Amino acid sequence: MILSDEYYIGAKKYFPDKLESGDCYLTFAKDFEVAGRPLSREKKERIKKIRDEVKETTDWLTSCWTLKTEEDYFMWRTYAPDPYSVKIDTTLSHLLNSLELSNYEVYISKMNYQPRRHVVFQHLTQYAFYKYSYYKGEEEIRLYFLPLTPPKTKTDSIYLKLKNPNQLLSSITISPFLTSLSKGKLKGFLSKTFNIKEDIIKPSEIEERNK
Repeated sequence: MILSDEYYIGAKKYFPDKLESGDCYLTFAKDFEVAGRPLSREKKERIKKIRDEVKETTDWLTSCWTLKTEEDYFMWRTYAPDPYSVKIDTTLSHLLNSLELSNYEVYISKMNYQPRRHVVFQHLTQYAFYKYSYYKGEEEIRLYFLPLTPPKTKTDSIYLKLKNPNQLLSSITISPFLTSLSKGKLKGFLSKTFNIKEDIIKPSEIEERNK
């Protein structure tokens, strides 16, 4: 993002969790009927329609952020194990104002974490912002970018131009997995090459041996 002045957004279907990829069986309130009453054709069509809509969500362009303010070692290990990764802090207003969004509708919500069993979805939006409670430590806030005009071909990912990348940045935290010497060099590189204020670039507070 910093190197290219572009913001990458990928499709949800590539997430490893089967719930995200639409491969889990889901239960919706529309699935139920009064005991002993046969399903009408209209009811069956509604059930099929909601399943088709779930499958379509796997093509939604999705961006995931965390609301956590404190560093999390396991978030680093899971999502940014490369020592040259950085953690970017921003605000929703700074993020959205930095992007060219005239061709997209953006839907934003905190994720709702619930146990896997006995979940009955009332509607598609509830599914879109739901995750199993195994992931609640992420404290995720999610953004969906839906094209106002459906593309002629399905898009797996997009790059949105950043109007002013530096305005987006509240702070940058350098990976705890980078050597101490390299942390200083990376800070200088980011500051000089991209005109980022040095006082917003900081090393991770997590310390590992021999770093």
